[in-house]
Amino acid sequence: MLGVSFGRTGVIVMFKDVIESTGLVAVPNLERFVEQATMIHELGHAIGLVDNGVALTTAHKDEEHGAHCTNEDCVMFWLNEGASDAAQFARDRVSGGDVVLFGDECLADVDALTGGP
Repeated sequence: MLGVSFGRTGVIVMFKDVIESTGLVAVPNLERFVEQATMIHELGHAIGLVDNGVALTTAHKDEEHGAHCTNEDCVMFWLNEGASDAAQFARDRVSGGDVVLFGDECLADVDALTGGP
């Protein structure tokens, strides 16, 4: 586990020793990307994404894993809470040039709540 969000309290805890374990010499700044993705993931929980306060516009909640997205390319996917899977997620984003970490489903939920972009 890389971090935890204490619901709507706004308190987010990140486990730096676990995050530091994701660093690779072959991938510069990987540890920083994992740390950022962890913060975004936990912030997603804190603001209520994936039916944790923000209503779903499509069925993308992973019922088996609680407030997590079924989209493997979304930062809210449940495996992104583990060090090796979060590191792979970060490597994929860096190599693909992706700057948006949320999947389309989570973005649509926020758009529906806020009136969209």
